[in-house]
Amino acid sequence: MKIQDLENKIVNDDCMNILVQLDDNSVDVVITDPPYGVREDEWDKEFDSRYKEWLGECLRVSKYGVLWFCSVSRMHYFIKEWFSVYRRVLIWVKPPGSVVHSAHIVNRLFYKFEPILVFDKGGIVGNCEKDVGVEFDWKEVNPLSSKEYNHPTVKPEELMAWLIRHFSKRGQLVLDPFCGTGTTCKVCKELGRRYVGIEKEEEFYKKALLNVERGCKKVVMGEVKLV
Repeated sequence: MKIQDLENKIVNDDCMNILVQLDDNSVDVVITDPPYGVREDEWDKEFDSRYKEWLGECLRVSKYGVLWFCSVSRMHYFIKEWFSVYRRVLIWVKPPGSVVHSAHIVNRLFYKFEPILVFDKGGIVGNCEKDVGVEFDWKEVNPLSSKEYNHPTVKPEELMAWLIRHFSKRGQLVLDPFCGTGTTCKVCKELGRRYVGIEKEEEFYKKALLNVERGCKKVVMGEVKLV
């Protein structure tokens, strides 16, 4: 399968059916939010048996590297397995007053952040938008309501724009093999990147097509404005 046939498209399939057909280094960067292996949903129960092949294939098809959302309790799986290309962790901070169900209380402590692992295969550290401003390695953004956005783990556009700007350049090709309702693809389109999205669940796939077609909110350095 030629990556050119998938550019600026979203595919309804299991990501592994597509990834194994792609050439090495066929996309510039992978930015994705895969199953975490911490929920009771059927789609999340695949984690233990598949996480190695998921990230392994993402690293193979990427030229520069991978940004990988994960749970705090499982991040050591990935760091241990791919320590040679692991570079750092970025932090998504969910501010006080945000959606309660998006965080957990353990030992009377409110855990309100999610890690994003950076794997540098061939220069992702340094591969950023030329005019992007200097920011910290954490981003405070309100999580979104799963009921309002019809997806259990939808990510904010502002958060994805932060990652896309700092780890890709205009015109580069970004792959999201777990694209859900299409947020990564929407923001890539808005920010002048090419994209490929893969989504296994037909319901979310159809929503992703609509979301990208309708266009996204205008993302402007640190804030989101409607166009």
